[in-house]
Amino acid sequence: MEPIWESLKEAIRDLYLVQNESKKHVMSEMKRLHGFAATEAQYERQLKKWNFRKNLSSKEWAHVARRVEKRKLEGRDSHVLLNDYLG
Repeated sequence: MEPIWESLKEAIRDLYLVQNESKKHVMSEMKRLHGFAATEAQYERQLKKWNFRKNLSSKEWAHVARRVEKRKLEGRDSHVLLNDYLG
């Protein structure tokens, strides 16, 4: 099943991360557009494998905040990217 997932990776990424659609919507659209049916658990595993995340933990955000503040004190601007998109 791995080659199928890889062939649909960009379509899933676009729906889930770029268009910010829910996992359920992504599942529905992938079935409608590509005839691809997988369980929610399978999507969870694959999204995790690809590191397709929409949120950071509070610990991760604290680390980001420290880094941004340090750069600010150095007179440098910062932009935060998650999955290659500005957050």
